[in-house]
Amino acid sequence: MRRVTVSAPRDPWGALFPVEEAQRATQFLVDTWHTVTAKAPENFDRRRNEPQLTEQFWWYLDRLGEPDGKLLGQWSYEKPRFEFDPVTGKKIKRIRQDIEYFSNAGSVRLNLTYEFKKL
Repeated sequence: MRRVTVSAPRDPWGALFPVEEAQRATQFLVDTWHTVTAKAPENFDRRRNEPQLTEQFWWYLDRLGEPDGKLLGQWSYEKPRFEFDPVTGKKIKRIRQDIEYFSNAGSVRLNLTYEFKKL
């Protein structure tokens, strides 16, 4: 009798989730934050409101993502989402996502959300 072996990935999640791109996007976000806040700390003053800080940070991510980060996806900011009650026709829950990176460059679509909080 012949023995049959089936090889499976060690980490099935790793086979489905684009870990390398997620790591590159996250590292790029962190590196960009350190770079832009070191060059112009006055532009990221904690007295500014959070949406304004998020919008300004997104501008750098959007401009530098492809040339410096070698990322093929896109960045967005302050993306609103809500739950809708079809009976009443009203929004019942509203949230906004601070910074989002999304890409369908690989075989699996990647969508990462980064939340920022002022401390």
